[in-house]
Amino acid sequence: MSFRSIRTSFLSSILLLLLFFQFSCDNQKSGDSLSLGTGVEGPATSGEPSTFRGAGIIQDNSFLIDGPLAQGATGDILLQNDKVRLIIQKPTRNSGVGLFGGNIIDADLTRAAGEAGQDQFGIFFPLVN
Repeated sequence: MSFRSIRTSFLSSILLLLLFFQFSCDNQKSGDSLSLGTGVEGPATSGEPSTFRGAGIIQDNSFLIDGPLAQGATGDILLQNDKVRLIIQKPTRNSGVGLFGGNIIDADLTRAAGEAGQDQFGIFFPLVN
């Protein structure tokens, strides 16, 4: 199995995860879409970070997850429902072991407004030896 086919299957899995979150959250508009082509395209996060539900591109640092291992940045993708928050790295060339983006880099429980995040998640990426 080539690296390109592994990367394609991994990005397909991420897209399916995004679609799951989009259809499982109540406040997303039916016309919203998220596309992972050459860059990140789709709806931005909106409203208050503690009440946001769905998938969106992070445009405001208040939507980032706090914690000792937090790596998220603006332009990454936030997936959030009433139980968990995940940040997926934008699909660009990055340094380190997860070179091409599409990796889960931050994870935390959904917390009340004003409560500090506790991200202790490193990175989740595919590896073939």
